[in-house]
Amino acid sequence: MTRFRLFVVALLAFGLTASLGFAQSYPSQSETPVTDDADLLPAVAEAELASRLVALEQQSNTDLAVVTLLSMALYTGGDDLDVYARNLMADWDMGAATNGRRVLVLVFKDDREMHVEINGDFSEAAIAAGTATVDDTFLPAFRQDDYPGGIAAGVEAIAAGLLFAPAPAEAAPEAPATATEAVAEAETAAPEDSEGGGNALIWIGGVVAAIIAVIVGLNRRSAAKLAATPCPSCGKTGMTRSRVTLVEATETAEGSGETRLTCPSCGHVDATPFTISAKPAKEPPPDDDAPKSGGKSGSW
Repeated sequence: MTRFRLFVVALLAFGLTASLGFAQSYPSQSETPVTDDADLLPAVAEAELASRLVALEQQSNTDLAVVTLLSMALYTGGDDLDVYARNLMADWDMGAATNGRRVLVLVFKDDREMHVEINGDFSEAAIAAGTATVDDTFLPAFRQDDYPGGIAAGVEAIAAGLLFAPAPAEAAPEAPATATEAVAEAETAAPEDSEGGGNALIWIGGVVAAIIAVIVGLNRRSAAKLAATPCPSCGKTGMTRSRVTLVEATETAEGSGETRLTCPSCGHVDATPFTISAKPAKEPPPDDDAPKSGGKSGSW
């Protein structure tokens, strides 16, 4: 009887461990729109992409993010990519400052899987154009192991087909021959006497790119410095940083969490608390005639 009870306890413990192990988890959000945890992008390419996403957000009032992760097994908990992408958007509170308009490009390196998720007041035609970039732009480059080129080209294709698409009630102009031409046309659609303003925008863009490059470099230097920092308890190096949510934020109250520095050798933990802003009030459900949202997955 004692052995049977021990067997039952062990079985329950295994089930609890398995259930916890398969829960979804989310990466820490980068200071820029690019979170390259799979290290697919060289530093310069990452900085240029981040600068481009910042510019596109300002032009289109759309929250954009590119996220690369190593393995689905570490994050998705067995759920489909569209479910995980929407949950990641919600966890990061994407679209809070852009009236719910948000686009996420999600890439899993080891699984060779990706997903583009689009939410917001876009037309069905615009969403179809945006999700078509998975098969037309991203995957062909990924099959050649050209991740920087594929991600950059995919973002430009999304910008052309989704962000700068006309509203449903507007007359659609003649489509440009390429995604690059569409982006260039949108960026240069200014009065003829605005040459000085154009030069100012170029100068500002260069400053933004330089700042982002510095931020990316500092983030990577900070990670290396942390790994070389000795544990205050055992003195060994290899400290890791993680963000843990303790109390979820609601529409009426702030949440809380901790930034934890953990020693993998002895288990010592230094915790620093932080506050999570209250979530914005949910908008009423859209009418049946309102533009829809959607996404598309693909593998290479």
